[in-house]
Amino acid sequence: MNKEISVIQRKKIRGHILKILELSHPTATFESAVAAGLIQRGLLSSPDISEYTDYLMGKDYITAVGHPDRFEIGEKLLKLTPRGVDLMEDTIQDPGVEV
Repeated sequence: MNKEISVIQRKKIRGHILKILELSHPTATFESAVAAGLIQRGLLSSPDISEYTDYLMGKDYITAVGHPDRFEIGEKLLKLTPRGVDLMEDTIQDPGVEV
């Protein structure tokens, strides 16, 4: 895949993750539900979204809440942070995320 196309795709996927989390905000969403939404939209074929969520967590746009083993579900619950809300409301911009 062309490097430029790959960069554009990653930006788009990050933005879609934020859009999915915005739908349930302020409630957290299962990571698997976010992955399923991306797969349904044809953006991914694998349910592993850690590359994208790690980026968004590193920028403090999303956070993982609760402990994955707390409810014996073995997966993260993801939630928008106030900074993530600002990004979605276009109060701040990030060239690495297409919203």
